[in-house]
Amino acid sequence: MSSPTISHIQTAAIRCVGPSLIVKVWAGDTYGLGECYPSAPASALNQIVQNLSDQLIGEDPRNVERLAEKMRLWNIFTGAQGGSITTAISGIEMALWDLAGKLQGVPVYRLLGGAFRTNIRLYADCNAGTVDAAAHHVYEVRDGALVHDDEAESLAKATKEAVDQGFTALKFDVDDITGPMHRDYWNRSASAAEIAVMVNKVEAVRNAVGPEIDVAVDMHGRYDVPTSIRVAQALEPFALMWLEEPTPPENIEALAEVRRSTSTPICAGENLYTRFQFQPLFAARAVDVVMPDLAKCGGLAEGKRIANMAEMDYIPFSP
Repeated sequence: MSSPTISHIQTAAIRCVGPSLIVKVWAGDTYGLGECYPSAPASALNQIVQNLSDQLIGEDPRNVERLAEKMRLWNIFTGAQGGSITTAISGIEMALWDLAGKLQGVPVYRLLGGAFRTNIRLYADCNAGTVDAAAHHVYEVRDGALVHDDEAESLAKATKEAVDQGFTALKFDVDDITGPMHRDYWNRSASAAEIAVMVNKVEAVRNAVGPEIDVAVDMHGRYDVPTSIRVAQALEPFALMWLEEPTPPENIEALAEVRRSTSTPICAGENLYTRFQFQPLFAARAVDVVMPDLAKCGGLAEGKRIANMAEMDYIPFSP
């Protein structure tokens, strides 16, 4: 019986929480599905996927890790260190695992070494509450103090609903660089009033869901070191599960400085690519929780490698 070979690759652009490119890798009448979280417009990412397919046609799709490394090494001079090339490889790699599992009649976790657990804990991403509240930015400040915040009320309601649905952990956003409290779009600093709004949101949620629910907060890498430290320290009384990406991802030492300044756990990693960019993150002791995005960091096997690296430093892994 002849070995299966890859015949062609299809893609489809979709929008879920954000834009994604779905990849379908075919071998005969069987296909595998993967996802690329775009680091480029879907049309450009689609072209990259099609270019990469030239290195896969005719190959045995069961040799997943060999093919992923072939794509990476083939593109060292065209950007395989990160960004769009790695994102495209991630989606193809996922699809190859799915295809390999189908061809061999086993779920992918069997191919990766077997299951550790039968259940996975999820957190509910409550974003910034309801769209209406986020759009209107209704604040009331009296005698220099924030006395009313529609967004905080919206968040409290959304997070309480998530808890009522059975979630024991949740996350939401506190950054708002286009809102009225942020004075300069290009300035990474937040004023005392802006930080007060952030803290008020967290306090409202904590009061709504109680002390037993894990609460995480996302800042999307938009702030400088002094602001990040002030926010992290101000949020210490609320016992966060983590504060996510307070500083931009390109400067790991800056993030490490924030972590050293606070007891609030720091989480980052979704904007890093491959194990090679995660190694200095761990070496700098910059995070308490690491969060690679499997649809852009290199795929499932690369995510497992990063998880193994994190385990060596006893750092929790939350993909």
